[in-house]
Amino acid sequence: MRYGARAALRGKMFVLAAAMSLTLPLAANAEFKLRYPDIDENEVEIEHNYSATFDSRSQNNARQSTPTEIGIGVLPFWEVELEGEASKEPGNKWSFDATTFENYFMLTEPGKYWLDFSLFAEYSASAHGAAPDTATIGGLFQKQDMKWLHTLNLYWEKDVGSKAISAADGFQYAWQTRYLLDPLFQPGIEIYGQMDDLSRPGPFNQQQLRAGPMFAGSYGLGDILGRGKLKYEAGYLFGATTATEQGTLRTRLELEIPF
Repeated sequence: MRYGARAALRGKMFVLAAAMSLTLPLAANAEFKLRYPDIDENEVEIEHNYSATFDSRSQNNARQSTPTEIGIGVLPFWEVELEGEASKEPGNKWSFDATTFENYFMLTEPGKYWLDFSLFAEYSASAHGAAPDTATIGGLFQKQDMKWLHTLNLYWEKDVGSKAISAADGFQYAWQTRYLLDPLFQPGIEIYGQMDDLSRPGPFNQQQLRAGPMFAGSYGLGDILGRGKLKYEAGYLFGATTATEQGTLRTRLELEIPF
């Protein structure tokens, strides 16, 4: 492909990505998704996540979140993403919560060692005057064993800036195991946990813990766009403690377009 044609194609890809990002609902700090350590250079990713809670307690029922983000594989080992976070608390209207800048750094070559590992770092700037900004760093781990794919996320989170409310270190973790049955359909299970204060986690029943079934898949867009891939995930999480909602539905839709 000639340079001019390649440049024109890249321009079209960026226009498409920007247009799609505007059509998706911007969004919530409660985000239920697994992050994977692999990075695709020269690829635009547009991702939309959604979650909704179900609970007999009105203060925990119908809490919704819709983070939307766009990312680019800048280098073979580095990906950047810009995310808009918004949410709807029970009985309230939708509100825009934060703008988040994320970085992924792949530290191992995929499949070369017994475990794939990437470093994750993000800064979230609050859109609410009294709320603090937050900084998060973590590790993304993945291991494929035959047709089983295991993914683990570990995060450390802290309020930062002049409006920081708490000096506590927050901790979040997520686990997913899926069976690579078919590119279009891969069933599995997943777990999401959270401690607001790592040094004083308190009784187990006061921590947040969710677990449940999920399925995922991907579909090639070669016949439609000439390149690219559409990925999806969906799952239902059951609350395992009294501090957690009784149920949470989560979905994820991601468009990947190489340029």
